Order: sequence, then C-alpha cells, then structure tokens
Amino acid sequence: MPMQVDEKEAKNGFWPLIRKRIYRFCYTLRFVREIPNRFLNFFFRLESQKIILKNRELAEHITFNAQALQEYLNDLEQIYELTKTNGARMVLLTYPVLTNEDLLGDDEIKKKLSRYLVEFLPCSVKKLHQWSKIYTQAQKGFVEDHGDVILLDAAEEFSRFDKKERLEIFFDFVHLTPYGQKLFAEFIFKKLLELGLIN
Repeated sequence: MPMQVDEKEAKNGFWPLIRKRIYRFCYTLRFVREIPNRFLNFFFRLESQKIILKNRELAEHITFNAQALQEYLNDLEQIYELTKTNGARMVLLTYPVLTNEDLLGDDEIKKKLSRYLVEFLPCSVKKLHQWSKIYTQAQKGFVEDHGDVILLDAAEEFSRFDKKERLEIFFDFVHLTPYGQKLFAEFIFKKLLELGLIN
C-alpha cells in the first residue's frame, strides 16, 4: 500500500517525512532519541530537589500542629474505652523513624528523604524529627495515664541501629523496607511472647 503524504508534510522535505515514520514504528530509535532529554530531566530534577531541600532546612517558621496531636490523643481515648468495654487490653505501639539526633545533618539521610520531603512535607529534617519525638512522648504519656495499656516501644528498639543499618531498614522517614518490616514483626512477636499474650 503506498505511503499517504499530505501537502504540508511534502513541503517539509524527504528526510523529516522518513524520520517521522521511522520513529513512529521503531521503539529503539525513539528511546535513543529520548536519552538526552531523559538525562537532562533527571539532572535538573536532582538539582531542583537540592534547592528545595536547602529551602526546607531554612523553613523553621513552620509550627507544630498541636490540634492534630490532640485529635490523635482523643482517638486513643476512644480506642481505650472501646477495648475496656469489650474486655480487652489496649496495646500501643510507638513507631520508629529513620533519623536520630546524630543524623539530622547527614547528607545520605537527606538524600534518602529527598522525595519524601520535596513532595509531601514542607519542613526540614530537623523539624520532622522533632515532631516525631513529640508524638512518641505523647504516646508514652498516654500509657502512663492509663496503667493497663501495654506499650511496645519500637521507636526505642530501633534506636540502637547505626546509620548503615537504618539506610537498609527504612524506605523513607517512616516506611520500612522488606528487611525493616521483618525486624519490626520480629520485635512485636518477641514482646507479645514475653508478655504472655501469645503462646
């Protein structure tokens, strides 16, 4: 079947016409053509992330959301009352995070958190770490006020890991890799076993 060519394409010359059809039907050539663009896009994205992260480190004017914390504590109260009503005991789990006090300025940690901070949280690594500690302390305070609540302090358990291990355990600030999930599950199982809650 003869190749259909409109007048506008014909005016552009023979090579643009052939090239257009080659790229349309040949994936490899299209991919090769896109390599420079993809490389430049990747490079500029990394540079823009560095700039954004630098600005995040300067964004110390952002305040902690105390209302959200209070709503969280109110939810815990409702869960507590519900477990008591049904004759069960409440178990509260603190959650580990990637950072500790020694790693707040670490470049590898910042790189690990780059997508998380750029796309989701307009704050610095230091601020994010401080906020997570406030929530953990609030959880422990809740347990102190409710003597029959069982605390599984995973945040404290994971604090013993060094930077190399943390980079393997965490996907970003709070989400765990498969290896991290395995350690997390083993910790919970061990504690429940020690407390006699499972056989």
